[in-house]
Amino acid sequence: MAEANTLIIVADTSGSMCEAGKRTVERNLLAYVRDRIRFGTQCGSVEALRLLNCGSRTAPVELADDDEILKLDTGGRATVEGLVGMLTRTLATTEQSRVLLFSDGQLAQSELVHFLSWHRANPQVSLRAISIGSDANLAVLGQMTGEGGVFPAEDIVRALDPWPLPSADLTPDPPGARSAAGQEGSPL
Repeated sequence: MAEANTLIIVADTSGSMCEAGKRTVERNLLAYVRDRIRFGTQCGSVEALRLLNCGSRTAPVELADDDEILKLDTGGRATVEGLVGMLTRTLATTEQSRVLLFSDGQLAQSELVHFLSWHRANPQVSLRAISIGSDANLAVLGQMTGEGGVFPAEDIVRALDPWPLPSADLTPDPPGARSAAGQEGSPL
């Protein structure tokens, strides 16, 4: 389980992240966030960082405390099922949490529906996304995070500060309630 004040970064390492320097941008963003937390530079109330690699399989990645830029192996197709399973195991169900997604948003419709269902059932998770690449699917990322939750890579500072945690009294939406896209009974 993640400790309080932990930022969980989900690094999209699917095949589409191999294109147009996206992998390099993602690695540099990870190094920036890691250093910002390590050196105590204003990063909200975040005290620790955890990384999940989301590619053909989702797994935690050990972050070294040195200046090494993390190598992320990309390829394959990311599955939301693996991601939500890992997030469920990583996050406490009652603890408010921050999750930052680094992605180009290239996600199949069925995968998006699955993720939105998980996120509605876990309102204690505050999700933001950093869009990576000129072909990033901002509509998909916006549906995943909600209004105002998607930031371009160059706005990483704005994405991190300030980042309030979700209200402690949030409960999942009942079946048939409005979805992230605002349509009755439909997650999209």
